[in-house]
Amino acid sequence: MRVAIEATTLCEERPSGIGRYARRLLHALAALPASERPDLSAWCRRSYRRKSSFVQPPAGVPVRIYQEPVWPLWAPCDILHGVAVRTPRWRGCRRLSSIMDLTPFLNPGGLDAGHLERDQRALREAAAHCHGFIAISQATKDDAVRILGIPAARVWVTHLGVAGGFRPHSEAEISPVLARLDLPRRFLLAVGDLHPRKNLPRLIEALAASRAWADAPLVLVGKPSMGGAEQVEAAAARCALPADRVRRLSYVEDGDLPVLYAAAAALCYPSLYEGFGFPIIEAMRSGTPVLTSAVSSCPEVAGGHAVLVDPADTGAIAAGLERLPAIGAAQREAARAHADGFTWERCARQTVQVYRELMA
Repeated sequence: MRVAIEATTLCEERPSGIGRYARRLLHALAALPASERPDLSAWCRRSYRRKSSFVQPPAGVPVRIYQEPVWPLWAPCDILHGVAVRTPRWRGCRRLSSIMDLTPFLNPGGLDAGHLERDQRALREAAAHCHGFIAISQATKDDAVRILGIPAARVWVTHLGVAGGFRPHSEAEISPVLARLDLPRRFLLAVGDLHPRKNLPRLIEALAASRAWADAPLVLVGKPSMGGAEQVEAAAARCALPADRVRRLSYVEDGDLPVLYAAAAALCYPSLYEGFGFPIIEAMRSGTPVLTSAVSSCPEVAGGHAVLVDPADTGAIAAGLERLPAIGAAQREAARAHADGFTWERCARQTVQVYRELMA
């Protein structure tokens, strides 16, 4: 079975959720035993190949270039898998598209009309010409069926995985990183792009009202996006918080992020909408308590091991913050056991099963 992965998203210099999914899935597929592994190739749009940041795929997976919209006219594969919705309309193959979320239609956080129109069009085009779809959560599948009208039988769910570096760390490992980043020992963590749908202004307002965390800063790890950084600054000013109570680290190196998770007193992730939510599992794997939303995929991913709150209610978020210090060692260990089930190997095996069923 020949599988072509549309891998243009690997050209991102600092990959976000979709880029991480593409990279990890490709490596996990290539690492499967030969008897289970499809014949893989990675394909990149010519317009992006000039970027020096292209992440090379694993050994044995060739990189090919294609030109939109006409080349190749006939697919050099049995299955073309677009990991970022985009799936060229090659003839002679089964076309499969991964759907991360339905943000362009639900519009949590208020995206501008131009971005909405572009992303909605990509999803509608995929729904019209693809033979099958992978959703990264049951919540995303339900949204795709409801909003795009895709028959449920054509959508498979494959939960994502988490890299092995997320684990509890010792104080000897934590102290140098906190010193280098000029962070105190006790802090709350929020990970993800500073996007309006991450709901950070309400989180900041809840922090300002919190007594349990009056001495702890909120550390934000993520690049600015869609005006979210400005909203964060406005919320901190509105709440008259000192400058050191909300700390922005922008992008953190891959080696430092697992340490920050393990060092944090808790992860705060009251997002308005998520297709999956990597930080929930990453924090649980690190032994860190989690506060997250009771909407979209967040409860599904958390599996009953997080403090769930109404993300539209600042008071509910504040009350959730007050519950976090009571989470004990046994609850953290149960959360870690739950998170350990989210592996890229499992995701790869589930994806190969989708390929087989799509071919059948």
